[in-house]
Amino acid sequence: MHVLLVDHVEADAVLVRDALWSCRHEVTHCAQMATGLAQLEVEPIDVMLTALHLPDADGVEVVHRVRRVARHLPLVVLSGPDEDAVAQAAVRSGAQDYLPKAGLDGPLIDRSVRYAWERARLEAALEESEARLRIFRDRVPVAICNLTPDGTVTALNHEFQAMTGWSETECVGRDFGELLHPEDRHAALELIRRAPRTDSPPLDVRMRARKGGYVIGSFTAVPVMKQGRIIDLVVIARHVTELRQLEARERDTARTDHLTGLGNRRACEDAITREVARASRENASVVFVLFDLDHFKVVNDTYGHQVGDAVLRAVAGVLREASRSSDLVGRWGGEELLAILPRTDVWAARPFAERVRAGVAALEGLPCPVTVSAGMAEWTRGQDVQTVLARADARLYEAKRAGRDRVC
Repeated sequence: MHVLLVDHVEADAVLVRDALWSCRHEVTHCAQMATGLAQLEVEPIDVMLTALHLPDADGVEVVHRVRRVARHLPLVVLSGPDEDAVAQAAVRSGAQDYLPKAGLDGPLIDRSVRYAWERARLEAALEESEARLRIFRDRVPVAICNLTPDGTVTALNHEFQAMTGWSETECVGRDFGELLHPEDRHAALELIRRAPRTDSPPLDVRMRARKGGYVIGSFTAVPVMKQGRIIDLVVIARHVTELRQLEARERDTARTDHLTGLGNRRACEDAITREVARASRENASVVFVLFDLDHFKVVNDTYGHQVGDAVLRAVAGVLREASRSSDLVGRWGGEELLAILPRTDVWAARPFAERVRAGVAALEGLPCPVTVSAGMAEWTRGQDVQTVLARADARLYEAKRAGRDRVC
């Protein structure tokens, strides 16, 4: 062990240091408390031995200063003649042991050092256990389910029953996995299995609701030990269904164009990255089709922006109706709309683009006729995505120059 010795009395320090060396302990010696505390930041220390009277600390203050810096460092205080009362007060204040300086020898110091180390370890473990109990208490009301080590339900608290709708009678004796969504079952049971060995972070798990559907619980699992054996498992779940639904809506809002209801520029860029990565793995292609409303500025200038917004929404509806569930359609910017067509080449994409073009030309109920022009480009593995998008944009303007209301 590496022992930090703090004592300004050189004769006492030499005696203790030699005794520690005789027991094969590594020793660092400091004469003042401030120097010793600074040493804790320089190198790892296993145990600290300190005199109770130092130039910059005295009596129980010695312990208080150590504990402010190193809460769980094993600490032994060295007392002089007639200082038993002070030494005992030091132990009550946080030292693990005390030794009278008179009559010290190697075996005695070695036993005290090892005792202090073991006691500090146990105290830290107890404090950690108590902290876990406080966390458990502070989380109430939460759903609590008691399990046997093999995962059989033994008890539920009221909050668990209120969250899921299942009564305790209906659940006791059942396999806990039966209460979970099939897609979440493996991860949840793995969390429970690891509980004795690791302090895993909370895990969102969908639980079956008695009236149908699922509720979401943020899960943690805590083992109950007795004589080194797991005798019970406590599963704690905080009800987060509404929170996760709200977060999902916020994510959708952040990725949705508020005017058209299509994906916004960010959603399009994410989809491009995702689909190109997938196509690279599958050696497939992706087609990008850019649509632009013809003479849209004239529509806005003649009829006003309210009509222009209505035209954009109508065109977006045509685009959405023509697309497959695997496609992503979004507002690329202004009056430009983008369709991302996975696992498609330009020949297969052309009928889609023509359907959109014809559908827009056939729109009714608008104060003016509307048409779109479109440009297509196909991405294949190894190509630069931005170059392909630029090619689609160039072909869009070819369609514009060729008279509009057409696909190039």
